[in-house]
Amino acid sequence: MDRSEALSKRIDAAESKLAAIEAIRNNPVERVKRALVAKNIYSGKFVRVQAGYYDLTLEQRAQLLKCTVPQLCKSIIFENTMHDPTVIDNVGNSKYYCVITQYTGKS
Repeated sequence: MDRSEALSKRIDAAESKLAAIEAIRNNPVERVKRALVAKNIYSGKFVRVQAGYYDLTLEQRAQLLKCTVPQLCKSIIFENTMHDPTVIDNVGNSKYYCVITQYTGKS
């Protein structure tokens, strides 16, 4: 194999790695899953729901998720784009924040 062939193979391999990284970077669910695994957090569960899920009643959603209506919560995950990985033990410097609100709970 000559130098140009070797270089071409290295470029192809680099492009494949870059495509895989970009796929993760552009997929927020994968980013959160990787962050959880990195922190050894395995007790969560991601559930992909059908289109129109939010058009269902709370009772239908609970049945789909195999839970009760009072267990249903709305959550949103924020990514801290100003996160500084060199700063530890600072609650204001987490990479992700999750806000969870119970549908039927009192505010």
